[in-house]
Amino acid sequence: EDNPNDGEETNTHHTDPMVADTDQDGLNDNDEVDLKTNPTEPDTDNDGLKDGDEVFILNINPLTDDSNLDGTLDGNEDPDGDGLSNADELNTHKTDPKEADTDKDGLNDDIEIALGTSPKKTDSDEDGLNDWIELTVLNTNPLNIDSDSDGLSDADEDSDSDSLNNLD
Repeated sequence: EDNPNDGEETNTHHTDPMVADTDQDGLNDNDEVDLKTNPTEPDTDNDGLKDGDEVFILNINPLTDDSNLDGTLDGNEDPDGDGLSNADELNTHKTDPKEADTDKDGLNDDIEIALGTSPKKTDSDEDGLNDWIELTVLNTNPLNIDSDSDGLSDADEDSDSDSLNNLD
């Protein structure tokens, strides 16, 4: 809920009293006033991250561009070690910056992005097979339901000739 009165919003904070989150950063204007962030600037500290993402996802200070004082902007940090910065994960790929493998399919987010598979879906081509299994076990294409173009989906194939399809 947006609590400042309309006059205070318009004259003091320069926010829109008809909108709960004037700068659309994930923090409502009242919270921004309480936290001393700028309710008209989505990234108060200019570190490449929205204030709301810093507060609710990363649990870091939206007023400090280098919250851990290591000389790296918060937006350039990579706490999950997947090779993607916080800013890339949150702003570009919409992946979890605290989880190296957002979809938990066995492939880290940076690998999936490089391959063109989805870091948010365990089965990018929706053939019923996990991307990691397709790449490392079955040697099929996780972006093509029928990797060998024989009319059978990769899931329906019997790659190991055991009379069971790849899903069994």
